[in-house]
Amino acid sequence: MVPGSRDTRDEERGSSAGNIGTTVESCYAAGLAALDHGAIEEARQWAQRCESAPNAAGDPRCAALHGAIAAEAGDHERAAAHFRRAAESKPGDALVARQVSEALAAQGALEEAAVLLERAAQYDRDDPNLLVDLGYLRMTSGDETAARSALERAAALRPGDADIARYLAQAYEALGDLAQAVAGLAIAAQQRPSPRVLTDLARLYLRLERYADAEAAFGALDRLDPEHRVFAHHGLTWCRIKRRDWRGALDVALGTTRLDRFDLTTAFLAYARDGLFGTVAEEKRQEADLAARFLAELQEHDELHRDDVTPVAVEEQKGG
Repeated sequence: MVPGSRDTRDEERGSSAGNIGTTVESCYAAGLAALDHGAIEEARQWAQRCESAPNAAGDPRCAALHGAIAAEAGDHERAAAHFRRAAESKPGDALVARQVSEALAAQGALEEAAVLLERAAQYDRDDPNLLVDLGYLRMTSGDETAARSALERAAALRPGDADIARYLAQAYEALGDLAQAVAGLAIAAQQRPSPRVLTDLARLYLRLERYADAEAAFGALDRLDPEHRVFAHHGLTWCRIKRRDWRGALDVALGTTRLDRFDLTTAFLAYARDGLFGTVAEEKRQEADLAARFLAELQEHDELHRDDVTPVAVEEQKGG
């Protein structure tokens, strides 16, 4: 789960849109629609009408709308208060629980948010989005074991889902189970390849010294997105160096110089050339230096593209 109130609004609107008249349902849907267009004052007017609508007492949607408005305005404390009120009027509702947890997480109350989601998951054991949000929260708070448990349950409910596989792989990696992490990311790379997934997969293969597999992942990244081409070529060159495929490393490094002539590219080129002709001086020192520089580039690339993949719950809501 990441803060993003529009995404949980999309899910609820699917059952509310299209109603007419001044009812809780119609006011709630109109208020969310106004928020999506940035019309906060109009949304507030719909929230007031919602409270005056027939049968509004005890309906969590009026409080939830007030919470969504406060969250959109950046008042996360007030948003949490409204969402708590909504949750109290309808305990166990997965959507309301997720809205409350978003507001709580935005205030830094990660443990309270996670406990709320765990309680909701006891009521609704078949909602993978709820479990993904819980797993994300547990990962954020550093409880990788609890994150793995929640994400494994989500994966069982939605087998083969690439995004769930990726988040589960992160939990496995944090727990030191690299084999399981690789297996999950390999599924994600096959079903929904993205620069982030392929980079993560290549990085894990490098940690396992599976250089041929890492090379395949860097090659897939090169073919997928030209924006990452120089980085992918550096990865290909490094993998071939580690496999002592000097000719292949030199060929890639030469091709990379047409795109980039920065220091690491030329260092790879010189090292691959010397390796091909057997003239490498101080091989251990040079290779250790190249390794440090490439791993630094890998970390920088990872940080730059950290948010390239949206959590699965968000994608599911956008899709319908």
